[in-house]
Amino acid sequence: VILTPTETPATSQSFSWLAGDAGHTIGQVEIGAVGDAAAGSAPASTRVIDAYEAGKVNGNLNQHFSATIAELEPATDYRYRVGLPGAWSEWFDFTTADPSDTDFQFVYYGDAQIGLDTTWPSVVQQAEAKATDSIGSVHAGDLINTGSNDVEWQNWFKGMERSATSTNVMAAPGNHEYSGDKLLQSWKA
Repeated sequence: VILTPTETPATSQSFSWLAGDAGHTIGQVEIGAVGDAAAGSAPASTRVIDAYEAGKVNGNLNQHFSATIAELEPATDYRYRVGLPGAWSEWFDFTTADPSDTDFQFVYYGDAQIGLDTTWPSVVQQAEAKATDSIGSVHAGDLINTGSNDVEWQNWFKGMERSATSTNVMAAPGNHEYSGDKLLQSWKA
């Protein structure tokens, strides 16, 4: 699961994910304000938004899904999960932007592409430990080494799995995202 920003981060949020099973032909986001909900439990009131199919790539039979949810409240803690009835992810939390904030931080990454299964998770963990007030991360391209390599993409996401579910990921494709994927199909999915 990955959060990506919208033009109105105080009142909307975009979500993308890879289905957990090839049989998942629909995708949904269930979301609600955290309120008094205990950690990891469902919010008292939720709504469900349908996602669109973003593609199957790199020989992976699982569908990618994306959805954008609007009409959120600014500076509010939300809890969400993705999937479909009977096959939901765990609950994740994020906070919408506070329009009155004038100071913020983010983590800047470049060229994660080598050591995605070994070094990358440690780099992310160390960066997050130092930037505890980060609103998200900026990636300057070359997230992976070969754009058409599904294992590399899975390792990149595994390294980002905690931060990508709770803060926005703002990434630009580098030349390696085009390697073996001239039309950026993997990137778009």
